[in-house]
Amino acid sequence: AKTLGVTRVSIYRYNQDRTAIHCVDLYELDKDRHSADMEINTAAYPSYFHALSESDVIDADDAHADPRTREFSEDYLRPLGIASMMDTPIRLHGKVDGIVCHEHVGAARKWTPDEKTFATAIANLVSLAWEEREHQEAEEALREANAHNRNLVEASLDPLATISPDGKVTDVNTAMEAVTGLPRERLIGSDFSDYFTEPDRAREGYRQALAQGAARDYPLNIRHTSGRLTDVLYNATVYCDREGAVQGVLATARDITERKHLQEQGTRMERLAALGQLLGGIAHELRNPLFIITGRLQLMKEMFANREYNEAERSIQIIEEASRRMTVITQRFLQLSRPVAPRWERCAVQDVLTQLLDFLAN
Repeated sequence: AKTLGVTRVSIYRYNQDRTAIHCVDLYELDKDRHSADMEINTAAYPSYFHALSESDVIDADDAHADPRTREFSEDYLRPLGIASMMDTPIRLHGKVDGIVCHEHVGAARKWTPDEKTFATAIANLVSLAWEEREHQEAEEALREANAHNRNLVEASLDPLATISPDGKVTDVNTAMEAVTGLPRERLIGSDFSDYFTEPDRAREGYRQALAQGAARDYPLNIRHTSGRLTDVLYNATVYCDREGAVQGVLATARDITERKHLQEQGTRMERLAALGQLLGGIAHELRNPLFIITGRLQLMKEMFANREYNEAERSIQIIEEASRRMTVITQRFLQLSRPVAPRWERCAVQDVLTQLLDFLAN
């Protein structure tokens, strides 16, 4: 305003749907005052906005008579005492995004070429400032998005890594650092499969994800630098850019050490229960012959005391039979512990029934 000697200088910018321009700042030289918030509807001044889109500068020496600006005469120029206007479009990304308005109050004036060049340069500076501001806002939005994504990654309690198509680690979370014992700087750029007890299986897992889009519940073991092993279920899925091109694999490893421990405990308890049933069966099978032997030995004591030697000989035979039965039972349980091929032999059913009846009778 001071350089050109104009009373009013303002900057306007289009709204999002380009139906109006909004005053970003108005400076009034005679009052040394800044203000804003004025809005002009584009549909009310079609000639002006058409000329603005096709010109580098609207230099209206007589704004009331100039066909490009006379639409403003009654409701804008006369009330404010504006006689001359010089407006330059602010172009951003190849289209008019705003306007720098120079408004002279009082008698009409003729705009010189230097003044028009100066006004155009000011519009270009505003364009550069807006472009820089957009760039800064985009960078800030990107930083916020990256920080948000980083927080999401770190919020995962499971080890997480992103892997490039050639198998190199591109990023990890703190859980991955903890399970491997290595800092993020060491992990990034290294081969993903190096941290598993079976590197080839690990490579097969992320190759499966690249080929099929995902790999689910893939069992692996992660090795810590201390030698500690962690059982994990590896899950992976590909991630793509906006065009759909695969950029790499996002892999998570669910720690199942505690789950496996509980499963092993459950299996151990089942085995102990089965062993208890087996021992109960053994005790039951051996108890009957032992009762026979014990009973017969008591009878033999009485027979020897009474000199009944013939009867004692019969008891000895029964004891021998009970002992033989215990031996057979023991051998069968040994066979269960060390399975061998069955041995078949002929027998007389009558003899088997006689032995059984004799056993039950005694």
